[in-house]
Amino acid sequence: MTPTITPAPVHPKLLGLQEKISSLQAALLAADPKMPTHLRAIHTELIQYEELSHLLTEDEIAVILDGQQRQLGIVLAAETSKVKAGSKSIKNVKADDL
Repeated sequence: MTPTITPAPVHPKLLGLQEKISSLQAALLAADPKMPTHLRAIHTELIQYEELSHLLTEDEIAVILDGQQRQLGIVLAAETSKVKAGSKSIKNVKADDL
């Protein structure tokens, strides 16, 4: 007798949110003027149902972040600058440096 595998329960709002993310992705590709509306709808659902953020894939999250960056015209995470060789570390700081 082979055991039957029951599918994991799906949050009822997850499918709707995934559809909105797909719409956002299409809007990003087409430079849709409705992009703020898509972002607002996604944000509203994520606020109302916080557990949905844990059910999203990394690709879906990347689409949301890309939409926010394009809409706001900002970079959410910039590359950090590397420490220059010979710069003072904490153990080399003197009172005069402060």
